[in-house]
Amino acid sequence: MRVLIITAALLSGCASDKVSDSAVDAELVDLPDDADADADADADADADADADADADVDADITMLPGAFTGVLTTNYVYDGTFGHLEDSCTGDVSLTVDADLMIDGSGTCILGSIEMGFAIAGEQSGTEISGDLIAENATDRVETPFTGSRDEAGIHLEFDATHVNDGEQVRLFGTVEVEPAR
Repeated sequence: MRVLIITAALLSGCASDKVSDSAVDAELVDLPDDADADADADADADADADADADADVDADITMLPGAFTGVLTTNYVYDGTFGHLEDSCTGDVSLTVDADLMIDGSGTCILGSIEMGFAIAGEQSGTEISGDLIAENATDRVETPFTGSRDEAGIHLEFDATHVNDGEQVRLFGTVEVEPAR
């Protein structure tokens, strides 16, 4: 009899908390479909990742200001009063590109007993660069035009010009190769 009373009590307690199958079905209808929720979450995550990737793209490095160091290679061919001389040298060069993409720098090398020093002045337009290597002494100023380009690795310049003055002729040609200063 006790078992019967306990069983009846349990059954009546369970019956009062029981939800009909139709009520459960109604609640399930209101719940979002799990596949739809997963697809929506995946689409949202993909959109967020795309937006983050777009925001993380750095500015074009070739258009940023910076300091550069590297090597100046100069070839020198002289014809004039002292005969014919040819020589070449390699030296250090440093330059900066400012926020307006103006270039300023200097380079040196020694040709035999002659130290050649150059100021470097130019400008950048897109990835193209142009300007002058400027050599000055007490009596003269010589500007040797250069052209070149800039890429992720650095700046690459070439020059080749012949300067003539009172029967003396000097041809200067060579390259400037610089990379971002570390």
